[in-house]
Amino acid sequence: QQSFTVWIDEVLFPSCYPDVTPPNINYEQEESNMLNKMVDSWYNGATAIGKAEGKAEGKVEGKAEGELIGKAKGELIGEAKSLILLLKIKFSNLDQEQKETIYALPKESIEQAMAYIFQTTSLDDMFAYIASLEKD
Repeated sequence: QQSFTVWIDEVLFPSCYPDVTPPNINYEQEESNMLNKMVDSWYNGATAIGKAEGKAEGKVEGKAEGELIGKAKGELIGEAKSLILLLKIKFSNLDQEQKETIYALPKESIEQAMAYIFQTTSLDDMFAYIASLEKD
């Protein structure tokens, strides 16, 4: 029993639960079923700690991923606004449908349309080019 007590206090707890202080128990006086209940409670407590740590870790990862997605969306909106501004300067105000078409474009298409703005001579031509990009 003494060896068992030493093993629990000096081997089991430090290796499995380094952040948990083992309770001070007189194992000689404990009955077998009481000891089993204690080990179960330690395990369940450690499992709860592990779940909480996993949840916190997941929140951090989720937040980082959300920030990246938000940044990418923000960049895409910024590029769409830049294209709309260039078209407005070169031609005239765009109607709402034309703006929505530009906002719906993927990044690569916006970049191609920005390059094409120097070749186009009309809004109709520009939106025909954008339509051809959407088909590809």
